[in-house]
Amino acid sequence: MSNSGAPKNGDFVSYIESLTQQPHTTQEEVPICSTPVTNNVVAEVPQPKEMQTLEEVLNGEEPGDDFLEQMAALNEAPPLSDEELERQALAAPGADGDPNTPE
Repeated sequence: MSNSGAPKNGDFVSYIESLTQQPHTTQEEVPICSTPVTNNVVAEVPQPKEMQTLEEVLNGEEPGDDFLEQMAALNEAPPLSDEELERQALAAPGADGDPNTPE
């Protein structure tokens, strides 16, 4: 199915702009929308809040409860051994993604 009004050279931006500038007076002239329009109200989904960073707190922001809980958990965690730190470093491929050159 082809539209004789569609541009032949692929300049679809000008084609769409020309459609929006033309007044539509009858139902036959209105372009068909592929997504059905309904009157349903969509509830706004709350976005996950980003974790507050140490830098933000050091720059004067008041630490939030999540930040304080995370800091308390880090303070209570046992220190990592040198062997564990070495294992983690060798397992991390680094910024280049190459496991042969660990960070």
